[in-house]
Amino acid sequence: MKLSLATGLLLACAAVGGTALVAGPAHADEIRWTAVAVSTSNGLLNASRNYTDVEEAKNTALADCDHRVPPPAGSSAPAHDCRLVLVYPSGRCGAVATGTRYSDGDAIGSTYSWSIGNSLSEADFDAIMKNPGLGVTVWWSDCQY
Repeated sequence: MKLSLATGLLLACAAVGGTALVAGPAHADEIRWTAVAVSTSNGLLNASRNYTDVEEAKNTALADCDHRVPPPAGSSAPAHDCRLVLVYPSGRCGAVATGTRYSDGDAIGSTYSWSIGNSLSEADFDAIMKNPGLGVTVWWSDCQY
């Protein structure tokens, strides 16, 4: 059977391409992590992204958030009131939503909610739906790829 030059090149490219796909770089399968910490006193948020170690992602998000929170009046120590609200791996998205809490018609504070989803729109929607406040908006959202 005689093959044309074009057919031979096509088969050669397919063979090489198939091999390249199978033997991809090892780091392509590494799970990456995102962690998000929020201050309970003033709502400051810190996200650590693209970490291969989930504990390092969590510790970094908490430490950086606590570092950003101003200390209580008259104190030189950090407030340390941040807490982890989201931790998610590669292929997932996270969102934090905020709303306003009212009492007797007066705004008395903020409400926070968060969610993880398979897409940004799913995470945003779920975070909004979970928030008990009024005027809820997505405050932060991102995907880890």
